[in-house]
Formats: sequence, C-alpha cells, structure tokens
Amino acid sequence: MPYSNNAQIQSLEISLPLSRGAYQNNGASPWYVNNAVLGTPGTTMKINFDTGSQFSWLTSNQCNTTACKHYSSGSFRTRFPIPIFENKTFEWVDKNPASFDFGHWGNMEMNTAKDIFEIAGKVEDLIINPLNLVTHYKSNQFKESNWDGSFGVPTGFDKQEGFYFHFVEQLINQGLLAPSNAEISFFYDPTNPINSSIFIGTMTDRYLKQIVDIESETILTYSKHPIEGLGYIWTTKLDSMFVGNDEINFDSEHGGEQSYFCLDTGSSQLKGDARAMTDTYHLMMNAINANTELPNLTFKLPDGTKLILEGEDCLSTIEDGSFKNKSIIDIAPLPYLPQLALMGSKMLDHIFTRYIYNVTDNGKGGYSLFSKEMRIYNKLEGPCIIQKV
Repeated sequence: MPYSNNAQIQSLEISLPLSRGAYQNNGASPWYVNNAVLGTPGTTMKINFDTGSQFSWLTSNQCNTTACKHYSSGSFRTRFPIPIFENKTFEWVDKNPASFDFGHWGNMEMNTAKDIFEIAGKVEDLIINPLNLVTHYKSNQFKESNWDGSFGVPTGFDKQEGFYFHFVEQLINQGLLAPSNAEISFFYDPTNPINSSIFIGTMTDRYLKQIVDIESETILTYSKHPIEGLGYIWTTKLDSMFVGNDEINFDSEHGGEQSYFCLDTGSSQLKGDARAMTDTYHLMMNAINANTELPNLTFKLPDGTKLILEGEDCLSTIEDGSFKNKSIIDIAPLPYLPQLALMGSKMLDHIFTRYIYNVTDNGKGGYSLFSKEMRIYNKLEGPCIIQKV
C-alpha cells in the first residue's frame, strides 16, 4: 500500500545499528546490520545493505552442503524441526531454483519467497519480496563472508526483472517511509563500531552538524554508466585519477572516453577498470619494493574537488580467513567494469555518505525511486578526504 500521511512520520525515520566483522580477503565490506530479524518466529541474521546491488539474498537451510558454509554461519529457516514453531509469515513465491551471476563472486543458485523484516520503532514490519534464498554457492568468496545475506539499495535504473529488490522503494510503497524522505545514509566508525549506523530518512543540518563538517559537503550527481546493465550502480562523473603524481589511464576502448566513480557499501576494496586498477596496483607495489612511502590516491571530480585517500589505506591487514595476518594491496581489476573506479569501505570508513532519490508515481498506485545524487562529508574527527578547490 502506498504511503499515506501519518503524523508520526519524522524526517529521520529509521536507524539501523551497524556492526563490523573481520576484514577478510574477499572484497566484501566488513560492515553489516547485526541481529536483523526475519520471519515469525524470527531468524536472526547479519545483513549488509548494499548500494552496489539490486537484489536481496539470504543463505538458507535448504543448502546443507559445504558450499554454504561461511564465516558468519547464519542461515534463514524455511522450515523448523518442530511443526508448532513453523514460520507463520513465510510464503513461497517460486520454488524452482534459478541461477544468478554475482560477477567475480561467482554464481548463486536460489529460489524465491517472501517474509517480514522487523524494523525497530515501527508497528508494521516490512515485507521482503522477492526474498531470494540461496540453495548453492559457486565461489570461494562466500566462505569468508561476514554477512548471512544482503539487501540491495540500487539506483532504480537498469532493473534486472525477476530478481530486482530495492529496500528504500519497498519501505515507501508499504507505508513505512514518507516519499519526501527517500534517502539512506551510512556512518561508519571503525575506531568505535558501536557508533556506526544506517540512517533512513532526510538528514537535517541540525543533526549533520553534530557529526560532520558541513562546509565539506560535496554533491556527486548521478550519471548513468553507458554500458548496458551497469545503471544500477551509483556512478558519478570522474575527471581524473592519480597515484601520487602519476595520472591513471582507463580503458577508453571498451568504456568510452568518460570515466566514473562510485561509493559502494557492499565492497571493501578499490576495484573496477582493469587497466586502471592494474596500473594502480603496480605503482603501489613499486613503492613497497623500493621501501618508500605508499603514494596517495586522488580522485578529481569535474568541479575540481579532490577525494584523497592515503596510500596506507590501500594496504590491508587481513584479520581472518585466507591470508590471515598478512598485508595485501587491496585493489581488484575487473574487466566487466571499464571506465569505473569503485571504492568501498576503505574510503567510506572516513566519510559520511548520503544516497538521495527522486520519487515518481509508478502509475500502479505506488512509487518508483531513481537516484538523484550522493552527498559526502568529512567527519568532524578524521582525515580530510574531501578537499575543495
């Protein structure tokens, strides 16, 4: 049911506390919402809210092989050993398994259901539909996952029908969020994770001044990547990228002349354009081999603003799993993402990020959401990532 005016609705409506797991060698963000409750009686799971994804997935008890053994170990229960405890809100949508290509993470086999997600402070629960339940993984990266599943927070463009899920859009269409508050924000504090949260609803200046440098506000207007199928990623135009004083070239042959930048809450590392990432990695390794200081990464925006990440932030100590206690340059070349530099928690840990939507009538009694812009800020305490002209 579409949102109807409710006096209890506030500008900042929902807060979801975040937890941080071990930093692992799988390219996934260590951040997730802990104690997320789905179903009746509830199954408690660890869920990542992913701005680089457009679908929902959960590990489920349908998969009882080693393929679904993962670090977090949580599993959604479609059935209970004692019938009296059967999930009262669970419904199958399609039991037939389907395959989903998860990029360099491999493939998922999953079927589709729907169920409720409890939101603290809300009388009504959110119905997650489609809720894709994994029956089999085909990738080693899942073994090191801190999460049990993920909810997509996409742009609204290039929808993949059949799997498509948009967390904020569903909140609005089920009356749990005002259309005027179509926004989701992420505050990570790796030094004190208990302070970390996802905020859903419009951020006011009064609140922002408590946590960020308002003067550092930088608007990253959404600009759709020209390659078909990549429009769901929150991309903005990038003027240039540097490693130290060396300008990095992108793959213009396959991605066009314009390069793009993205902040992805589902990722930990810097990844994207194969040529750009390979050259960046080699320049970092050259500094390590020469025993010199790692060069800074600079992302220059069209208005001249620079996002500067210290080189040391690309050197990661793996906290668990494969390569535990080893340090790696956490950069991944991905041939299917030409002309794109996609940055995860390595930068997001140091800034406050808002993802803001335009809302339109979908002609079916509800609303459709399409990305408008990201707004980013330096924190009051932390490095000056955003440097204006």
